[in-house]
Amino acid sequence: MKKIHLIPALFLGLFLSCKDSSQTVSPTVSPTIDYDAQIKEEIKNHVSINAPVIEQNKVHNIGVNRIIEGRATSYSFQYDYYADGKIKSVGLDNQSPLEYTYKDGTLVDNYSKKSYLLDNAGLVQGFKDDSQTKFFYKDGFLLRTNIANDPKYTYSQTGNLLTASFPGNNVLNYEYTDYPNTVRQEILKMLEYSNSVRDLYLGRYSTNLIKIIKNNNTTLMTFEYEFDNQKRVTKITMNRTTTPVGTFGAAPAIIEYNLSY
Repeated sequence: MKKIHLIPALFLGLFLSCKDSSQTVSPTVSPTIDYDAQIKEEIKNHVSINAPVIEQNKVHNIGVNRIIEGRATSYSFQYDYYADGKIKSVGLDNQSPLEYTYKDGTLVDNYSKKSYLLDNAGLVQGFKDDSQTKFFYKDGFLLRTNIANDPKYTYSQTGNLLTASFPGNNVLNYEYTDYPNTVRQEILKMLEYSNSVRDLYLGRYSTNLIKIIKNNNTTLMTFEYEFDNQKRVTKITMNRTTTPVGTFGAAPAIIEYNLSY
């Protein structure tokens, strides 16, 4: 894959739900208000999440080395931050960076050009020009949207993502290390890179770093970590071990992420 293809994929992964608002209403439940009520009941019945606050380190560069089907590729992400710690921009090599702008209770990125409405806690509630699309949280963690075919998430009481359920009974299951997640790690799909590019506007991250991701008891990815003397993550090695089909289809790969601060 050429590098020019990476940045659109990166940007498309920015939000869980960068879809046309016409897809908001569930194809099986109508009207939208009934679907929203159903989701709110699911949120209410989800266990309370009493997770510790994990301070996120300011990673300024992530060098990526990947080997997919014997082919080696290297590239790097560059991060810049606002004074309050929010991500200001994400760049990929020499391409124009993705930039985040916060203003008057909204968040705008220069790729999608959409305005996302934020609540007082800084969490996305919907789109400025779309009164239907909604985001639903439990104790600061995103569990659902009312966009058709979006995944459903469940968390442990300690704040680790346990399952991501997709249409067609496709479910990702997560197991964790004891290491705290200080690098905004979030892996929701079988992408060719796994570092998150979002900030806390779509909810908190899992408390711990991921150890294994499975799909219906089949191991898809395993992770190893290295640390510096300040206990900061300096290297993540992701081994994508299988070639699943359908939603999670992706070639086996070994991907190394080298983090600098």
